[in-house]
Amino acid sequence: QGSGRKAYVEKKFAHILQHRPELLADFPPDDQSVFFWMLNDQRAQSWYIGRVVLLGDSAAGFLPSAGVGASMALESATVLNDVLSRTGVEFIPHALQLFEKRRKHRVEAIQNNSRALGKMMFINSPIKARIRNYITRMVSVKTLMKSIIKGFDEPI
Repeated sequence: QGSGRKAYVEKKFAHILQHRPELLADFPPDDQSVFFWMLNDQRAQSWYIGRVVLLGDSAAGFLPSAGVGASMALESATVLNDVLSRTGVEFIPHALQLFEKRRKHRVEAIQNNSRALGKMMFINSPIKARIRNYITRMVSVKTLMKSIIKGFDEPI
């Protein structure tokens, strides 16, 4: 954007800062410009080829706002260990097929949930943001977290 981050924030939130200038009192001045990053997640079509297996972000990269990428990777590693520990070397290709079948739906469902939450979090319209904020104040945390809580009840 050309200006430093503090100058950018001061300009963007001038309407708030004219009433509460102290909010940025401790914001350090700098000359680095604001960096905008288009957030994307990724999905691999297949999670294995031969004996090479993708886990974690290499199979399904989550939005950084999701906060579940590491736990999904650990779950997948646990399932891969389980599947491989139950098979002989001659059946590894079939075991990897079972691994993908067992994990892909769960991981992509949670990724879909992450996408939906991301769309709700990063709203550009002030009117839509006000509606979102109003609704989230009126609804219980349990209701808002319903799909995430459901995910914890599903087997890995």
